[in-house]
This record gives sequence, C-alpha cells and structure tokens, in this order.
Amino acid sequence: MKIFINDVPLEFQLEEEESLGSVVDEITRWLAANSHNLDRLLVDGSPWDNDSPAWREQPVASVDRVDISASSRHEEQITRLETLGSYASLLRRVLTEGSDDQLRAVLEELPFVVEGIARITPDLAGLLEEPLGGIPQDLPDAETRARAAARAGEMANLFEHRQRELIDPEHEMGGTLAVLDALLPRFEEIPGELQTGQEKQALDTIARFTEVASRLLRLIPRIIDTHPALREELIEGEALTESLGTIQNFLAELEKAFRNTDYILVGDLLEYEMLPRFSAISSAVAKHMDNTR
Repeated sequence: MKIFINDVPLEFQLEEEESLGSVVDEITRWLAANSHNLDRLLVDGSPWDNDSPAWREQPVASVDRVDISASSRHEEQITRLETLGSYASLLRRVLTEGSDDQLRAVLEELPFVVEGIARITPDLAGLLEEPLGGIPQDLPDAETRARAAARAGEMANLFEHRQRELIDPEHEMGGTLAVLDALLPRFEEIPGELQTGQEKQALDTIARFTEVASRLLRLIPRIIDTHPALREELIEGEALTESLGTIQNFLAELEKAFRNTDYILVGDLLEYEMLPRFSAISSAVAKHMDNTR
C-alpha cells in the first residue's frame, strides 16, 4: 500500500495495523502530533467514509493507494486571522461611511465572526461587539456607530499583529524584548509613583507592561520550537516552560490587585516578582536567538 500526503509519498511502516481503519487512525495521530489536520482521504481514488464499518475493516492488503490532503494548523490560523481582520476592517468602513443596507448586510455576519473570535483568539472574545451592546437587532445610532467603528479598527490591528506573531515570531519577539527591556527599569519607580500622586504615569506603565507580557507569553512557545535548548533555561529556579504557569498566576494576581486598587500589592508584585522573572526571560530568549544569527 502506497500512502501520499499532499502528493508526497509517505514512508509508513506497518506494525500491528491490519485494517484500513487502524492505518487511518495512526496517520491522523501522526498528523496531529505534527500540527496538521486530515482534510480529505481517498482510498484507491474513492472518498473515505469514516462512519462506514466496511471501510474501516477493509484489509490493508486489499488497498493499493491512499491519498491524503492535510493542512497545517499554523497556516489555517494565519488564514483565519486574516479573515477576521478583513471583516473588522470592512465593519469599520461601513460603520463610518456605508449605507444602512450595507451595514445591515455586514452585521448579518457578525454572529459567525464573534464565534470565530472566541474560538481562535479567546482573550479577545466580546471586544468587537461590546460597543454595539452585543449582536444588534436594529441598526445602531450615529454615536454607537462611531464607537463601534473605532473598536473595529482596533480589532483589525490586533488581528494583524497576531498574524505577524505567527508568520515571523523571531522578528516580533525581538521587538517585544526591546519594549520590555525599556519598561522593566520603571518597575522600581512605580511603588513611589503610586504613593505620591503620580498614579497616571504608573498605571500607564502597568497597562503597557500587561500588553507586552501577554505578547511575550504567546511568542515563547513559537520561539522554543526553533530554539529547543531554551526550554531548559532556569527562571527563578524553574525551567522556562514551567515558569510560564507561575508568571500567568502572578499576572492574574496583578490584575486582581489592580482592580481592587491595592497599589501596595501592585508595586510589590511588579518589583519583587515580575522584574526578576521577566529580566531573566528577556536575557535567556535574547541569548538563544542571538546564538543562531
């Protein structure tokens, strides 16, 4: 039996697989482990029916050729982000200058887009429709349109940034580290600012840091894929991959303290928890990226 994936022959060694179903299951697992989805499968030119026992029980020896169409999850996500960005840009445009009929047509697609955002970028869920008060039943008034158009423009930019993170993570990580390294020295000043009436300056820095930290945590798994030795770097006594969970917990604690206006805790978390950890991460990531240039 010959197996082709996207017209490329696959060297597949049969072990205990005797039925066609067991072979397909094994290939599906192999594709998943390599971040691919099985989209279409032909058995000797006929479409595979996964629900048919006859297909699954067919002996391997009776099959001459299996053709598989597979797609990269990474590429699919890039394409979906592009689709979301295009919709957000279109929504901004029709909210600003479109006719009522055009706006009505675009808003008909909003529920599907909202569902896609929740699935692909769950941290951004709810943001696009929030200025509209959810999925609108009627056309919004002029003031609501202006707010929603501004948000749609912001979302289009966010989707574009997420695309770039997937397309060129090293470049995006380099820029992120530069911004982070400029922010970290400010952490020692924030407790004093919060206690001496300079809250705005301190809070602006914290908001910027939260944004940069989230981007860094999204990028690190992509950077580890190309720099696997980075996985073993120690961050405050933990391997980098383990420290990401610790950092997520501290970020959640920071957000809670921020909401409760517990500025003493905010200052302590930044100076004694975030500063050493993010300084160590920045140095480790930069070292491994520089070593391969």
